Amino acid sequence: MHAMRLRRHGDVDRGRDEASWRANARAAKLAKLTGNETAYPKLLGRHEHRAVAERMLGRSLVRGEIVHHIDGNKRNNDPSNLQVMTQTEHVELHRGQLLQARKEQAGY
Repeated sequence: MHAMRLRRHGDVDRGRDEASWRANARAAKLAKLTGNETAYPKLLGRHEHRAVAERMLGRSLVRGEIVHHIDGNKRNNDPSNLQVMTQTEHVELHRGQLLQARKEQAGY
């Protein structure tokens, strides 16, 4: 780490702010304890919504199938909120949102 900082910046202490490092470490520990609210919940190492969809279908998902959350809440894995579709169908469903996001990024 020191050698990398020295090579990149010419100073081993550059980019090392003790207070922000400690704050980030604290936040990471807290996120592990409380659970990351923006991540998909997992069940036995797999995304829970995929396992629920497979139980709902009575078969494994095939390559190219994805599970869409109808209400947009990735933590709501109720079978009535899940819809299995292809990636193409999913893009078509969200096309308007994707185009709007691109326009906002471009500054239109």
